[in-house]
Amino acid sequence: MAISKSVAIVVKMVGGMSKSEKRECSDILGPILGMKKGKGNTQPYWIKKVDSIDSTQTGPYAMDGKWLRDTTNLNPGEYCVIGIKYPPEDKRYSICCQDPGSTLSYKAGSMNLEFENVAEIHTFTGFADCLTEMKSLVPPSKAA
Repeated sequence: MAISKSVAIVVKMVGGMSKSEKRECSDILGPILGMKKGKGNTQPYWIKKVDSIDSTQTGPYAMDGKWLRDTTNLNPGEYCVIGIKYPPEDKRYSICCQDPGSTLSYKAGSMNLEFENVAEIHTFTGFADCLTEMKSLVPPSKAA
């Protein structure tokens, strides 16, 4: 797909911006471009079912599997990672497995979060440690 010179200039400029500058740019250009605020996941957590690990990817994208809204549909023997992202100074990543009837509770800032039908295996403060542990629990991706 070919892009115009004007768009190429904007893309180059945005690529050189700091995170706060990108946020400011998004706040100003978003309404002009018809983008609505708050379209992303506003939950203080994310959940990803993990089927395998793709060593060619980084971060949560190295975990092959579906993004989930809740933990109620995990099957026996399936794993997921729950990432608590709020408050930022208390980020943590929990490897969980399906456990019918159990409820996992976390405190995130002033909120109490509950996840049904899962049991926590291990919690990490750094994602790299979480990913290393997941590599020992699930097979590598066929794409890797």
